[in-house]
Amino acid sequence: MRGSLIVLLVTQDPEVTARSRRLLDEGLMGYRLEAVENWEAARTWLLQRHPHLVLVGGEVLPRTLPSQLRPSAQEARRPPVVVVDLEPSVERARRAYTLGAADYIPLAEETPQALQEGWSVLERLLRQSGVIPPKGRILIVDDSPEILTSLASILENEGYQVFTAASPALAETLYQQERVHLAVIDVRLEGGDEEDVSGLDLAQRMDPVVPCIILTSYPSIEGVRRALREVGAVDYLIKAKGETEELLRAINTAFAERVRINQRMQIEWGTGTSLVGLVASLKDFRTAPWEERRRAAEELEELFRRLFPNDVRRLRIEYMAPGRGGSGVVLARPFYDRDLEGEPVVIKFGRRNNIERERRNYFRYVAPFAGLRATQLRGEMARTLRLGGLLFSFIGQAPGTPRDFLAYYRDPCVSSEQVCRTIQDLFEETCGRWYRGKQRWVARKPDALACDLERRLGLDQPSKQRTLAEVVACLLDGRPHSGLALKPAGAKSLEVHWRGWHRELPNPAYFIRYRRDRFPLPSYQAITHGDLHGRNLFVDEDGRAWLIDFFHTGWGPLIRDFAELESVIKFNLLDLPDLVERYALEQALLIPRRFDQVLDLPASVPPPIQRAYAAIQTLRQQVHHWTDTWETAEYEVGLLYYALKVMVWAVLRDRDPLAPIRARHALLSAALICEKLGG
Repeated sequence: MRGSLIVLLVTQDPEVTARSRRLLDEGLMGYRLEAVENWEAARTWLLQRHPHLVLVGGEVLPRTLPSQLRPSAQEARRPPVVVVDLEPSVERARRAYTLGAADYIPLAEETPQALQEGWSVLERLLRQSGVIPPKGRILIVDDSPEILTSLASILENEGYQVFTAASPALAETLYQQERVHLAVIDVRLEGGDEEDVSGLDLAQRMDPVVPCIILTSYPSIEGVRRALREVGAVDYLIKAKGETEELLRAINTAFAERVRINQRMQIEWGTGTSLVGLVASLKDFRTAPWEERRRAAEELEELFRRLFPNDVRRLRIEYMAPGRGGSGVVLARPFYDRDLEGEPVVIKFGRRNNIERERRNYFRYVAPFAGLRATQLRGEMARTLRLGGLLFSFIGQAPGTPRDFLAYYRDPCVSSEQVCRTIQDLFEETCGRWYRGKQRWVARKPDALACDLERRLGLDQPSKQRTLAEVVACLLDGRPHSGLALKPAGAKSLEVHWRGWHRELPNPAYFIRYRRDRFPLPSYQAITHGDLHGRNLFVDEDGRAWLIDFFHTGWGPLIRDFAELESVIKFNLLDLPDLVERYALEQALLIPRRFDQVLDLPASVPPPIQRAYAAIQTLRQQVHHWTDTWETAEYEVGLLYYALKVMVWAVLRDRDPLAPIRARHALLSAALICEKLGG
């Protein structure tokens, strides 16, 4: 349930209060118990608030219930009233039911069995009133209306929400639309045909995320074989009129072992976080109709409940800005019995096939290199029909809550020296486990590095190349920013104008198509993260670096992680509106032709420029360390392509007010690199 469940207790006996708490603790993970000693106080309380449940001690049974609790009151606003009695008697039970109480629970004995039986009564009432969700959602498929009605009634009384279908076509529609957790399917769905196995065919077409129980009145060895081996059903049961205990056991087992949804976990949302907002961060649902997004939000909540076991009583979810890959990320903190606080974990969620690929990449490229300090995948991947989710934790992290690199870098309390140490830790320790296995790249053609980067960044398709050319043309509009304007100068060049001075530079869109023969050959390839955009790089309280988001992880140019992080620092983290200062930074960064050439910036440059330059100097020292070369040309090819990637994103996607400045900065950077590479 969402939020805290409010329970009003009317009693004069402290022992009734204590046992009522233990009764509620049997099944509720978040509730607030308000106790009053008399009915006058109860009436006053009910005028101001609306409880979800009212418990009444047997010793204070009134002559009549308050108007808000009588059966004649509005059904939607009347909470169930339950009498809890430490001295049960037939007379008190009669009075309770005569007054209109929903049920009567004798609690003379405080045994585990008595508490469990009492909680079962409360659970049924709370489910019927919609206060707590059903135990699960079950689809029953049978061509007999009598069987559908009978089974639905039995399962609803057990606390399940039930959908029924008399045909495979209706079953498939319900299965797709209603987030079914379990299907109970009859083998024969087409009347009296003895050869009919349409129920098995239906079960085989269903997604494995929905386990199936097969029912039949005509059991056979072949039926068992196909149901349990080919279809993958969780059980194969023989219909017996009036006998449902075996079916109920099979259903409860399936929910405990296969479905595993923590329905009782209370979910709390941090500031600015909501299910609908998280769905909107997913690429596949950004432009979806409202009803589709609402259904996806329900599916996402179910995904979160599948990720955490039943011993998690409460989950606190904090918003994290999503990356650009189309999936979502949140930081979550679980709470256990007696509100014990667990370690924070990161939840990665998105389209199921994308999350499945990330899981494969984790076991292929991350798990084999895990040491005493590592990103660890916790538990199994959770799945719904459309979504998938993974839980990551950071083994060996400092106490406290980690934050992403973007928030860490922008924190004024974090010094530039601390940022530099984090960058060093990232590439020496976190990524160093991959880079130590680097291999010489035997290039089969001169433009191998360019081809690889274009493919990875999505610039290898003609449509993307046209988009790139259109974005460059859009930015060459001649409008001054901080007095600096960019103008076209034919197909091959552009011009930079500032205070009566102008300079001609290569047009990057033209250069990467027709001058790529001037690019150097690649040196090394290695396992790299492949998508180091800053939001998937976490920093703990000690400044140590941790990675998630392994969708793009794999073998590639060794320089790509370095080039992408430098582009993040220059184009995303540099919150400076002055395009002239940015242009000066790019010129300064491109003066060295060797990594051992250090350029001192003038003391007059703004602090954001100084911070960026210090971080980039540290980063480039790591490039030299891992590439075994002093020459900067290969690295600059990587910088060129990541600048173009950022430029396109800033123009087409970003809502940042500095996006026009960031895009022009990226274009200037790309043009200056082209000039240095031989433009």
